Amino acid sequence: MAIPITITAEDRIADIESHLKLSAGPGAGKTRWLTNHIRHVIKNSVRLGNARKIACITFTNIAADTILGRLGPQVERTEVSTIHSFLYRNLIKPFAFLIPKEHELRIDLIDGHDDIVVGKGMIYEWKKETGQLYITDDQKIVEALSDLAWQFDENGDLNVKTRKFFKAIVGKYSIKKDSYLQYKKMYWRKGLLAHDDVLYFSHFLIVNNPRLLDVIRAKFPYLFIDEFQDTNPIQTFLLKKIAEKESTVGVIGDIAQSIYGFQGAKPEQFVGFSLPGLKEYTILDNHRSTNKIISVLNAIRSDLRQNGIRDIEGTTPKMLVGTKFWAVDEVLKTTKTTAWTLSRDNITSNMMRNRVLDSTSKSNMIEELREKDNDTARANVVIACIRAVELAKQTRYKEALKEISRQLKHSDSEIDIPKSALKILRVLLSNHSEFSTKTLLEFHSFVSKVFPIKLAGFRKGAAMTFYSSNTYDKVSLSVNLKEDDSPHRTIHKAKGAEFDHVLLVLDRKDEQGNFLESDELGFLLTPMLDTDEEHRVRYVGLSRAKETLAINVPSLTAGAEAKAKSMGFEILRQIESEENVNRPTTQI
Repeated sequence: MAIPITITAEDRIADIESHLKLSAGPGAGKTRWLTNHIRHVIKNSVRLGNARKIACITFTNIAADTILGRLGPQVERTEVSTIHSFLYRNLIKPFAFLIPKEHELRIDLIDGHDDIVVGKGMIYEWKKETGQLYITDDQKIVEALSDLAWQFDENGDLNVKTRKFFKAIVGKYSIKKDSYLQYKKMYWRKGLLAHDDVLYFSHFLIVNNPRLLDVIRAKFPYLFIDEFQDTNPIQTFLLKKIAEKESTVGVIGDIAQSIYGFQGAKPEQFVGFSLPGLKEYTILDNHRSTNKIISVLNAIRSDLRQNGIRDIEGTTPKMLVGTKFWAVDEVLKTTKTTAWTLSRDNITSNMMRNRVLDSTSKSNMIEELREKDNDTARANVVIACIRAVELAKQTRYKEALKEISRQLKHSDSEIDIPKSALKILRVLLSNHSEFSTKTLLEFHSFVSKVFPIKLAGFRKGAAMTFYSSNTYDKVSLSVNLKEDDSPHRTIHKAKGAEFDHVLLVLDRKDEQGNFLESDELGFLLTPMLDTDEEHRVRYVGLSRAKETLAINVPSLTAGAEAKAKSMGFEILRQIESEENVNRPTTQI
């Protein structure tokens, strides 16, 4: 294997016609290099002409917007989008007529791709169609159908399976595997495509109509993929097929930042990526962080040691042992400005955002609600309203209205969906202070009065117990806001971003309330970034920091303290008398 050529973020590669793979760590300037490389190709390529474009694939819409903003006038010569949007625009939309009728896809109704919500009505129809009315546990079916994804089997064929290889067993019965495809077809008949379906149909189209690849190649002689470590095997297959001739492909990524295993991404996808004549490059610089922060990152990582380009020593990273809100206050004493808190899960980040006590349940209350409530339609409406309120609180009104509109589509009566959704959201927001601390049962009663779809009431049982014993605020902590502008985010939502001051909150505990130190601090104590995704997740969190870095844990053993000190951390402990002073008043 050839040794990668070391370059800087400012360097230009003379050979723009060979496939390339660029490896670079956090803060290396990958996006800057990519946008400059696109400009370089536009200026020097003899293959672009006037009608052809460069395709630039990113992992998120936010990343796409960042690259578009940096390209300037060259944006007209570049198509920047996520992989799903790229494939939909260039394969699905123009060539859907080539998809055989047996797929039952209504191409006349297709209008983009989106998340598909499993509805109660669809479950009954699906059980009837597939001859599985004997399965009475609808919640198990919801779990299975919500977890579907297209995956390669041992023969290289695509099959729809559950990501977790979940088998919904109800007594002696289990869901028929071949009935998963039937579920997909029920939505395809309505012209609905899940994001994952875009990959499936793109794969189907090019395998059965190879000449379509020539159309893509003719339009895009250059194809660059950012954050390649986040791609899944289907995406990699499609990109390699395009690269078989004419199109030059470049992949940019970092194996230590591969943290989307739940979507099928694996570091090996990037490590093993190879094409004929491919040239490998690496950037060893870090333009983002101070020397002391980079020293910590280098102590965790052995495969790539970064050089601090800013060459500023900076403040000493801190390990703050105590409550998370005390830790926030400690960081603010030093920075005098906003500190971004990064957490492993949505519940912790929502607790930070809402200043809720640690005693709050850390289980996923949204999933628990779905499990306890055997009336899927009722659960979907309640959850949609909770999500809509939480999104609107972040001024994300368009997404909030979308949540409500999805549920209104199930109404049997003729209603003006946009107008009704706006009215419902206004009522929910204006009454938020009244129902936020009340039980979910009271919230359900409130929603029933404003929602045009009749919601089922309650009888004694698990659903009634759950709704009456949990408050709106408690359940709302489990809402996943996906892309988020709040200074309190999950690490996954912060990926690709950078912040002056970062506080990484690590507080996972066992059922007895004991801090899971070996799990939460394993990435520092015995780092294994190559094999442990949880270590990579926390590494990504640390590497967002530019000026100030702190880690908050509720407790710390002597051995872990010694290790942290050896890595350059200063240890600060909350004194007992401060614990009550710094704790916020619970909202639950």
